[in-house]
Amino acid sequence: MIAAANVTFVIPCYPYSSTFEGSILAAYDAQTGVQKWSQSIAHPITQSSPTVSNGVVYIGTDDGYVLGFDEANGGNPIWNSVVDAGTGPTGPVLSPSVVSRNRVHWVDGNGTLWVVGICVAHGCY
Repeated sequence: MIAAANVTFVIPCYPYSSTFEGSILAAYDAQTGVQKWSQSIAHPITQSSPTVSNGVVYIGTDDGYVLGFDEANGGNPIWNSVVDAGTGPTGPVLSPSVVSRNRVHWVDGNGTLWVVGICVAHGCY
């Protein structure tokens, strides 16, 4: 499994500011390169990259969320750091998430290391 993310902004002519349109998280078969699934995400993703662990694809967002998607079932959303771990949005997620010992770790734009427990539909791990 290989996961990749992209973001789309619309940048009108000066002096107007850019407008966020959406992000897409996609998963590919590591052997064939064929896309397995993709999910639209309502959060900008420009500074973090996906992590795959225990059947979940994690991605950090620019507005302070870490999201988890089910690798085997079409990338359905199954974990959200704000809803499931109660962190509230943090600063922008600047690092790929690291998963170890039943916890997901990430660093935000304020330099804070976050470590939260993981429980998803597959169970706690």
